[in-house]
Amino acid sequence: MTEKRSVSKRQSDEKRAPVSFTPFNVAEGDLWQRIMELPDPREAVRHLSRQDYYWLVKKMDDQRPLLLVLGSEQQWQHLLDMDVWNGDRIDGVRLEGWVEQFMESDPERFVPWFLTDGLFLAYRYLYGAVEVITIDPADDDGVEVPEGFFSIDSVIFVRPRDEELYPAVRSLLETMADFDQRRYEWVLMTLGGIIPAEMEEEMYHFRKARLADDGFLPFNEALEIYAPLDPADLGTDRDHRFIDSRPDMEEDDKYAVPRLPLAHAGSLNLLGRAMERISDTATFDRLCFEFAGLGNRIVVADGLTGRELEELTTAGGKAAAYVSLALEELYGGDEMEAEKALRLHPLSSLFRVGYGFVADIAREARRFVGEGWFREAGIATSFWGEPEDSMLSGLLAGRPKFYDMSSDHAGYREFEYTRDLESCRAALDDLLVLDRLFAQLDRAYPLDRNLAVSPGITFRQLLLTFFARMMTGAEPGYFGLSPSSARQFLELARRGESGPPYRMSRLSGEFATAFTPFMENETPRRKEMLGNVLASVWREFQEEYEMVAGDDLKARYSRLILIEEPEK
Repeated sequence: MTEKRSVSKRQSDEKRAPVSFTPFNVAEGDLWQRIMELPDPREAVRHLSRQDYYWLVKKMDDQRPLLLVLGSEQQWQHLLDMDVWNGDRIDGVRLEGWVEQFMESDPERFVPWFLTDGLFLAYRYLYGAVEVITIDPADDDGVEVPEGFFSIDSVIFVRPRDEELYPAVRSLLETMADFDQRRYEWVLMTLGGIIPAEMEEEMYHFRKARLADDGFLPFNEALEIYAPLDPADLGTDRDHRFIDSRPDMEEDDKYAVPRLPLAHAGSLNLLGRAMERISDTATFDRLCFEFAGLGNRIVVADGLTGRELEELTTAGGKAAAYVSLALEELYGGDEMEAEKALRLHPLSSLFRVGYGFVADIAREARRFVGEGWFREAGIATSFWGEPEDSMLSGLLAGRPKFYDMSSDHAGYREFEYTRDLESCRAALDDLLVLDRLFAQLDRAYPLDRNLAVSPGITFRQLLLTFFARMMTGAEPGYFGLSPSSARQFLELARRGESGPPYRMSRLSGEFATAFTPFMENETPRRKEMLGNVLASVWREFQEEYEMVAGDDLKARYSRLILIEEPEK
């Protein structure tokens, strides 16, 4: 019995082999060529899930006419469900565009579907596209046909509302009449009696039901994906009803496994590496279903239309990032444990755990921004400079983002790795210590608020300027040094060095301890953190001024030391 089952399974896999190329072992640029090289491209395309088919149509715009020919009517339905709606209303212009493309690609198959399963869409299209009048052939009065109307049967006369639609409308009506003359007449004769709003409401109801199977849930339900889940509660969801991937499904089963969303999720993070360990088809197919549904829930929850490939890939990237983050936080880099977690827990639960880690840090950022000294002083987050300001902005966003400085082009992305969380935690700890330092400094040496909110002013300039004034014997404070005092400060920092690049290391220790008296009541840990932050500021100062000659020090070009402009 076992051997018979094994043989049957292998035969099933062989029959389904044409779709194995889809996401994983063919480069994107070669995908179309590979499809066309298959013995039966139509069979291969129709084996694709509705979602994968939609991705291909959006991705391969140049091959769209052929993909429409190769696609099934169920795939067409999903394509139109995704692409012609704006919220709960049909976009008439997009519908017109798709009807034209279908008529150019496969009219003989499209029209029968349009007049049966797609009948509501046909009504909606024709209602917005044409005007209809009827003239009785027995009428002896010789009724004059208004300009622009044409007829196929000399009884029903039609005029496109837009002259540019004339070729598409005429082709559609002629094909309708050829397919079923009675139905053609019935549709046009009853067109004036429909109420578009009521029809769209009913169409929208059926569309929601169809798309819910793919994870496009109502907004309030989809939004639950952003409800943080405590890792301790993961064990309670083991009886979760996983999607049945049905690995032995028939070839024409409409629930073909959606593979492209997961294929675009990447393989470098822990999720990708754990997925590569899964060899049994049932588990892998189940994860493909879950991942596609998770991405679609994110599309809805983020208020996206889901009809642009970029939106779908962005949602998939977010799904992969948060799931991978949860796995890495829970299991470190252990791929075996991560694989076990994928088998035990729904991806949606792992996503919520990952989002919960980020939400905790975002909560800390909001608390810091709402309760910090700088906020009470009326100073903006730009006071902390870069990259701290961008980091805070990312955390304070409605959906937190990580500000990545490691790439060639710094910018925002999803949290994906444990190091992302650690980076933000460390930065927030540093800002908290700095904020407490400035609260004490402000009490001893009041900071002029106009200076603090001046464009380009950051804590780095104020601390370095304060220190420079201390070292040159100027009155303690934050205002700019005279040009001569600024040069004197550089000379002190460079004493004993013969020439550039100047390391100016002799004052680094003094700078790190200069503000210790203001932190006497803080814990040793916070004092240590402040020392590390100040050391980092001094390194930035070294890099900025290591090649600057004292005589070349100008107020307008001095980024980290404030210098007064000489009076003219």
